[in-house]
Amino acid sequence: MHCKHSILIAVIMAFFFSALFGGQTPQAAGSAAGAGFDSPQNLGINLNGVSPETGLLHSWPEGGPKALWRAPIKMGWSCPSVAGDDVVLIMAEFVEFKDRPKDGGERVACFSAATGKKKWETAYKTDGYFCGWWQGGPRGTPAITEDAVYTIGMMGHLTRLDRKTGKIIWQFDFGKEILSVQKLGKLDHKGYSQSPILIGDIVSIPVFLENGEAAIEGIDVKTGKLAWTYKDNKPPDKGGWDPGTLAIIEINNQKCFFTYLNKGFVAINPADGKKVLKSQVLYCRQSLNPAPPMVYGSKILFVPVTSPPIYYMELSQSAGAPQLNVLWQKKDLHIECNYVPFIRHNGAIFGYNNNRYNPNDFNGRTCSIVCIDEKTGNTLWNSPEWLQPFSMIAADGLLFVRTFKTLRLVEATTAGYKELGRIENLHDGKGINFDGPSLIDCVLPVLANGKLYIRLPAELLCLDIKNN
Repeated sequence: MHCKHSILIAVIMAFFFSALFGGQTPQAAGSAAGAGFDSPQNLGINLNGVSPETGLLHSWPEGGPKALWRAPIKMGWSCPSVAGDDVVLIMAEFVEFKDRPKDGGERVACFSAATGKKKWETAYKTDGYFCGWWQGGPRGTPAITEDAVYTIGMMGHLTRLDRKTGKIIWQFDFGKEILSVQKLGKLDHKGYSQSPILIGDIVSIPVFLENGEAAIEGIDVKTGKLAWTYKDNKPPDKGGWDPGTLAIIEINNQKCFFTYLNKGFVAINPADGKKVLKSQVLYCRQSLNPAPPMVYGSKILFVPVTSPPIYYMELSQSAGAPQLNVLWQKKDLHIECNYVPFIRHNGAIFGYNNNRYNPNDFNGRTCSIVCIDEKTGNTLWNSPEWLQPFSMIAADGLLFVRTFKTLRLVEATTAGYKELGRIENLHDGKGINFDGPSLIDCVLPVLANGKLYIRLPAELLCLDIKNN
């Protein structure tokens, strides 16, 4: 009876996610034997940094959970995506900090989730990377659907590959079609760091235009051709607009692409690129590749690139045009961050706070977890301080927290900081990094089907965190 019940739940969940995302959207299946889920896209199955997975280890032995495998990889700051037995990663050859080679290249590889064995690898040529922030390599997390893989590299090559073989089906070159590499450099652009997000037969990427305008581009997944462009036509504030990955929000039973754009939030119909919602003006300085808005049903959590305010909002659809209502703003944190999502889990919001910040000294930066009351926005507790970088996801009442060279298991509770295990010295802090402590620790852990994936400078590490 228990087995039949589990299978029924899995079937219902699979139907739910299929109905939610549509046919071409990242595969999202729950397992019948427990509550395991794929992580087929940026920020996981629900695009909000929280996995619905349960049945995980709630304490780790000394030295951390069992390592199932390690696979050698190349340079990159993107997360792996996982669907079934496929683990997909985008990477590039190592680039020296003060070097810019004439020619470059990126690779997409697929590994077995069970063994770590490489199933296929596909390479394509690019122009040589710029130095500086380009040094870290590709940042966009792949998206996996039933039959395809979608990636975007630093130079703007949006690629659809056959999931089984890795063969390139089509490639849309944003660097050629939208904004050239030379102009990117002049604009101090940090490269195409967004992750591809799909709704139905459209994959969408927000882009920065030469004249300072912002646009959202919709690409037809069947043809690889530009289907539509949404352009705001208002220049952003002087801080610039270096766009982050899109979110998905449902408005009047229609899934829409959703993001912060030119001092307000906008929702776009994937069918035609038309605006469905544009919020009132909310000021956030937006520059380097921010985390997308975190959507939890009708609630939205948005953390700007550079401190305050943090917005916690609610989507109202009861009467007239849909609108966003601000529930609270939080102005007492020091963020200065481009990539870390704040996440809602287990009755609270968990994020991070800079404690010692020096823009010219990576080695002197420290941070801590902050626990925020979801109803009021008040701070409930702070963790001890650690060296930056920082990244974090959540599942099963747990936080998986990554700081410099260290992975921690933390209880997601409002009662106070409680560490349940840790792994230290994940890497040597040398090689594929950026000036100071290795920014590889910015890369989020990825949870899928009882396994935790950690991208290291030259390895992909797979840990068994299932409570068997």
